Amino acid sequence: MSSFSGRVQSLARAHDLLTETKLQGAEIKDLVHEQVVFGGTEDKRISLSGPSLMLDAQAAVHLALVLHELATNARKYGALSTPSGRLSINWELQSNGGRKLILDWKESGGPTVTAPKERGFGSTLIEKTLQSHGGEVTVTWAADGVSSHISMPLPNSAPRLLPHVATRAQSAPTLLQQPSKSSTLAGSRIIVIEDEPLVAMDLEASLKAAGCEIVGSVGTLEQGKTLIADAECDAALIDANLAGYPVDELAAALTQKNIPFAFVTGYGRVALPQGFRDALMLNKPFGQEQLLAVMEVLLYRAPGVAQLRQKPKQH
Repeated sequence: MSSFSGRVQSLARAHDLLTETKLQGAEIKDLVHEQVVFGGTEDKRISLSGPSLMLDAQAAVHLALVLHELATNARKYGALSTPSGRLSINWELQSNGGRKLILDWKESGGPTVTAPKERGFGSTLIEKTLQSHGGEVTVTWAADGVSSHISMPLPNSAPRLLPHVATRAQSAPTLLQQPSKSSTLAGSRIIVIEDEPLVAMDLEASLKAAGCEIVGSVGTLEQGKTLIADAECDAALIDANLAGYPVDELAAALTQKNIPFAFVTGYGRVALPQGFRDALMLNKPFGQEQLLAVMEVLLYRAPGVAQLRQKPKQH
């Protein structure tokens, strides 16, 4: 799970950048520094070139995952694994036929590389992350380094400041009890509704390792509605925000079907839908113990406690 931990931490760094701008987005150069150059630490082997560009929150998080994966590979096996290696990152904004970010990642001067015979987890993660945003990647394996050409659609208008902002939770004490040694999650049927591919993959892998069955995993509001309506499950994990859309309908649908659920969010309780602010919550970034503790509470609480919607106050 250590590889998942590093990737989830990269998400946390991207979320920190977003909170600094009150969720209006993140400047691409700052994002590259956080994920590739490691913040303020300069590396003369790395050159950056491109215009100032503010990415919306979802694009920033997805690009952060891609950059983290590429940078990790470069430092382990590629150009950044040797003093003589070089990495150039160039980006531009294309506006013909809609706004689109074009980013070129080119490594050179490193160890001899060859295309892998089998697709690895990292390659799959990059492709799924970009595809979830409507983008794509083309990878070229040259003798002295790998190159990646990334295309990612952006909203037609630049990000704007949101009037009400949720701040990212800062190591709040957990109220969850740790899983008891005598209980087990084996055989529990779980649905996952999460729009960040890495988080979804992390949740699925951890739950499967605990013996759970993932009966469905989706990332959009419409897919979530269909999954809740059709799937037979024992519990659900749901992102508190799906591509900028609130999930009030999904929470209400789960409550109506008496399916216990927990929100997965990095922005605290103020990010939860109205009427569900007291619901069970899993903070991003999370560890495996935190996740399993949440599942224990969901699956072993007494009947009736799983109803998470607050009753309206009588006046």
